[in-house]
Amino acid sequence: MAMTSTEVIGFCKNVLQLMQDNQAALQARGVNVSGWLSELEAEQAAAVSKNGAQETLKAQLKSATAETQTALKGAYNSASTKL
Repeated sequence: MAMTSTEVIGFCKNVLQLMQDNQAALQARGVNVSGWLSELEAEQAAAVSKNGAQETLKAQLKSATAETQTALKGAYNSASTKL
């Protein structure tokens, strides 16, 4: 996929808006817009939720990496002064 998560979420919002704005015309041509709207709204909500969880984990990983580097430096410095 060539789009960022923000772009995908925005694209979904735009498609939803387009379908909502043209729902009557689409239904007049036999398109089941209601089903598509429900499906896309659920998929977009899931994507937003998963993306938020991923961003939280990224922040936690960054913090854990910094803590690990500090602990490793402390262990090395302590060990190197014992010889």
